Amino acid sequence: MLEKGTYYLDQNMLFYAEEENFDFPISNNIIWVYSNEHFNEIERQGNIKFLKVLNDIKAKYIEVKLDKNFKITENAMIHENKDSHILYNSYLESISEIPVFNLSPLLSFFYGNISAIEPAEYIKNFKDSLIKIQDLIYNEIKDTELMKQYNEIFEKDTNEFDKSIIEASKSIGPLKEMRKKLTDKQCSDLDIKNGKIINQIWDRLNVDNVISKDIFFGKEPYSFQEIDKIPTFLGISQCYSALNFIGYWPDEGLSKLSKIYGINSDASHVGHAAFCSALVSGDDRMLKKAEAIYDYFQIRTKLYKYLDKENIIVPFGN
Repeated sequence: MLEKGTYYLDQNMLFYAEEENFDFPISNNIIWVYSNEHFNEIERQGNIKFLKVLNDIKAKYIEVKLDKNFKITENAMIHENKDSHILYNSYLESISEIPVFNLSPLLSFFYGNISAIEPAEYIKNFKDSLIKIQDLIYNEIKDTELMKQYNEIFEKDTNEFDKSIIEASKSIGPLKEMRKKLTDKQCSDLDIKNGKIINQIWDRLNVDNVISKDIFFGKEPYSFQEIDKIPTFLGISQCYSALNFIGYWPDEGLSKLSKIYGINSDASHVGHAAFCSALVSGDDRMLKKAEAIYDYFQIRTKLYKYLDKENIIVPFGN
């Protein structure tokens, strides 16, 4: 029996409902939740049949709120029941109107796939995307002074991006070799009963005070970011990537571009679920990382695992 609350669904739960005939409990006390990340995956895979699943279980859409400067906040809103087909069509319209720069090849590059990008071309495409966004903003606001401020920000960001890619390309190598430089010990054998997983991992890393634990795992910003605090949603995504890189219950095929899109989606799902009572998934690797992340960020979201043989949802972890 599930407790009263909001239950965020990993994308694989929609698959289990469609293909394994899993029956979601329907109750006034249980609210199933999804986000635009589900739309990302549906659009990428072409599985629009999942939209019907969302409607059938009366799932509600969660949206992480932005401030007036379009920056991510610490708040999210769960919308009242809306037809998922209508929301999905709105999502498709939005991504067709606003240039979207694909960062997935870059993450594959950092995971050791040096052929995922050609640095000079990738940097050029990044700058071109920002220019298109600038033009869209100017057409909307037509405020010369404000556009000047945006131009300064864009110029700074593109220069930082340029430098970081060039520097990284000098040291990127096979993932196993990069991991060995950080630690020669296995991390997936760590047990949360012995304390926070992040703290245990940190004790095994060879970083020589080059970076702090909280910066490495997404709690605090890098100095070049010039912000006081990283939004928890973004911090969780950074922490998820760090755990994958180190090798704590890593997702399979990290350096493969074909796999990286789904891995990025998993990180986003874990971030969205932080605003809910629980996260439900059939993926042990995802849940293990989520357990470590939520414990580190002191997030009270509970975890539930789908057992396919029994066709039930049960509490996961401690």
